[in-house]
Amino acid sequence: VAGARVEVAALEGTFTQATYTTEDGSFAFAAVPEAVLVTVYRGESLGEIAARVDLEVEQGKILGIIGAN
Repeated sequence: VAGARVEVAALEGTFTQATYTTEDGSFAFAAVPEAVLVTVYRGESLGEIAARVDLEVEQGKILGIIGAN
């Protein structure tokens, strides 16, 4: 989904970042902590959560999140 807001927050500590998905629905963060909460908001309604998931991120891994309808 193009234009969806994606927020990443550390499960421990104060790290937070946000970005918007590109035309093809992809997004990227350069670096995140090991344990994060990823929240995706619908592009047309930024107050509405489309998906929320806790993730364990291995250093150097590229992740894909599917199913944020």
